[in-house]
Amino acid sequence: MFWFKKKEIVVDCFTVNPTIYTCNPIAPANNFFPAEWKSHPKFIRTKYHSDNTSNLEVDLPTIKKCIGFINLYNVGFMIPSWCDFGIEIREDGSYTYHNAGDLRIDQHPRFQVWDTLYKDYGHAKIGSPWLLKEKTGVQFSWHQCDWHKTDVIDKFKIVSGVVDFKYQHQTNVNMFIKKGSSVNFNAGEPLAHLIPISDSNVKIKNHLIDGIEMSKIDFRPTQYSNQYRKMKNVIENKSKCPFGFGK
Repeated sequence: MFWFKKKEIVVDCFTVNPTIYTCNPIAPANNFFPAEWKSHPKFIRTKYHSDNTSNLEVDLPTIKKCIGFINLYNVGFMIPSWCDFGIEIREDGSYTYHNAGDLRIDQHPRFQVWDTLYKDYGHAKIGSPWLLKEKTGVQFSWHQCDWHKTDVIDKFKIVSGVVDFKYQHQTNVNMFIKKGSSVNFNAGEPLAHLIPISDSNVKIKNHLIDGIEMSKIDFRPTQYSNQYRKMKNVIENKSKCPFGFGK
């Protein structure tokens, strides 16, 4: 019998902020199991019989033993909030926010999406201080961390998508917040869960770099549309250089 070691996907994560690099790094998802889950008992002893007069009891497993939950936190990685911040969406869809660190928020105009998309919500695009690179082009499925902040989960939605970090490197978080509501995040709370569309293992490497190196990684075409396609063409053409430049 032959055993083959799984291939490894290396995701390099870059930031210029030493506090974020030290205190709230990007990390494998299993670093972010909810505290409530950790403290929950594995079994609950309870009566389990249709006859209410029976005293028979059984130890029933709880979510602590749920294989679907455990597997979810054993794949991919999470981007945590890098500072304390709060966002309020007013009734007219405009926003205001506070933060205790490196945070910027933008808002896409409503005409860019269809009218019924989260029509009772306002958009907020959270500018991430992280740029990611991964050389093979594997795609990652991007998800909200549904098992966190469950007390306010009805007030906001971090939208899903599929991305790669070979042809683009940004990790901005797109969020919809219910109008007339506000949401607060603490530093270290997970914002997004990225799961590779691959059976390879993921290795995270965080890097603290200077602004010049960061700007080189964040190279983007200066045009409104087709930025991804343009960037892909640039990278592919560089990789075809006979002298090996751009590899």
